[in-house]
Amino acid sequence: MFLAGGSATFHEHYCGGINRRYFCIMEQRFLRPLWVEVRAEFGLIGPEALPITNDELDYIWSFHGGTCYHGIRQYAFGNEKPGAAVSGKDLPRVLIGAFVEAAPRVVAYLLEVKGRKRHRHAVGKAGGSSSTGLLIRNGT
Repeated sequence: MFLAGGSATFHEHYCGGINRRYFCIMEQRFLRPLWVEVRAEFGLIGPEALPITNDELDYIWSFHGGTCYHGIRQYAFGNEKPGAAVSGKDLPRVLIGAFVEAAPRVVAYLLEVKGRKRHRHAVGKAGGSSSTGLLIRNGT
């Protein structure tokens, strides 16, 4: 039903774009600011120098979606996993810990890929420019 709700026809006739508004609000008020903080925490380039990429947004949406789906599965569908090593109040700590551990490598990889694409484009157009320093702020 949620996927059907994403169609333009559904939006126009039934909800006037409620899904689009939700995604816009989530990205602008929560996910982008969170990702700015992730970059800053790990000393990576800020969004003023390199705007947040769609790949970065996809990564943080995946974290958000996985976390929310756990709650849906547990509370809406009553599908708690008895005997799970990590559950209940421990689960958010584990999920956030995994996100924080992976985030610096993921953002560095995504920015490096973006830098290589930029570099290839610049080489083809203007004879070359280095992407050195793309990831680290203030040349450190």
